[in-house]
Amino acid sequence: MSDVVTLLLKLAPLMGSGWLVILILVMGPAILVAILWYWSDRASQKMMGAYQKTISSYREDTQAWRRESELQLADQRRMYEANVELVKGYAKLAEGMQDLIVLNTQKLTEMCVLVETRQDCPQMRKKI
Repeated sequence: MSDVVTLLLKLAPLMGSGWLVILILVMGPAILVAILWYWSDRASQKMMGAYQKTISSYREDTQAWRRESELQLADQRRMYEANVELVKGYAKLAEGMQDLIVLNTQKLTEMCVLVETRQDCPQMRKKI
C-alpha cells in the first residue's frame, strides 16, 4: 500500500488536480476507519468514566451503610449489656421479695391460727 502512495505522490505533479481524487479513493477507507476508531474510542472513554463514577458512588454508599450498621450494632450491644445488668438487679430484688412474701404468708397463717384458737373475746366465742 505504501508503494502505491509513493507512486501517486510521484505522479501527482503530472496529473494536475486529479491526483487528489485518486488519493482519496486509495486512502479514504483507511482514513474513514481511523475516524470511526477515534469516535468509538472517545465514546468508550466516556462510558468508562460514567462506569467509574457509578462504581465510586456505589462504593461510598456501601461504606456509609456499613458504618451506620456498625454504629447501630454497637448501640444494640450496649443495650443488651445494660439489660443484663437490669436483670441481675431484678433477680436480687426478686430474692428479697420472695423472702418477704414467705414471711408475710407465715405470719398471716399464724394470725389465722390465733384467731381461730383463741376465744378470749366473748363476742367471738358466740359466733364460732
